[in-house]
Amino acid sequence: MASDLKPAIKPPPGVTPNFVNPSSDGYVTIVVLAIFLAITTPVVILRMYIRYFVNRRLWWDDCEMPLLCRKMNVANLSKGPW
Repeated sequence: MASDLKPAIKPPPGVTPNFVNPSSDGYVTIVVLAIFLAITTPVVILRMYIRYFVNRRLWWDDCEMPLLCRKMNVANLSKGPW
């Protein structure tokens, strides 16, 4: 089956197409997402703390921000290139 696969266009000189076991940089995506998750989580928690305990009120965007952060992180991790 893999021997039947041919590239759509001719590869550049010196490049051999590998459809059976292609290289992947998926680990880079996981590392970058983990770093941004580690940065954004405390920032969102700090923002909610300040808005609630210092300003004494929350607005709709404050309540929606943790949900959106969770949704974006799950979506990015579930459709990665690995």
